[in-house]
Amino acid sequence: MSFRYVLPNSPVRYIDALIGVDQAEVLFLNPLNVSELKEEFLKVWKAMLEKSKPKIAEHYFEATLHCTTEGIGAENFLDKLVSIQTMDREIHKGFSLTSKHSEISGEARIGLEVSTSLPDGLYLIFVCASKKKVENLAGLGDLIDKTIDIYRNLQPLAQIEVLEVTP
Repeated sequence: MSFRYVLPNSPVRYIDALIGVDQAEVLFLNPLNVSELKEEFLKVWKAMLEKSKPKIAEHYFEATLHCTTEGIGAENFLDKLVSIQTMDREIHKGFSLTSKHSEISGEARIGLEVSTSLPDGLYLIFVCASKKKVENLAGLGDLIDKTIDIYRNLQPLAQIEVLEVTP
């Protein structure tokens, strides 16, 4: 089963839910901020958790952002952090940091490179994989909160701060 819920206002924002026998996936395109992401994400999962009573054993969260930068451009920013010297314009610099987290029985990674969508912008990817057992909405909400904390705590290590839209 699958469905799409389109949220009002610009930019185009929607949630796709794909629900199978042993796997479910929820995609949220263009949330305004992590608070909205969590709120809308939990709305979708609430019905699934109440009706099917699953015991979720594995979780995968991913966020990808193409960001503008303040002050220094992405290429200059990455030049300061990545010391590979090349004249080849086809090679773009980037890096990633990975950290283990016992509180979620998993690990998280943040990666940065030059955006292919924004001129001299920064492409950020955050990935978190967890094997924490979740059986209800409160457990899922707690896992999301811990994942958001990890996301925010990795930013200073990567020498960035992602500014979020406030409603």
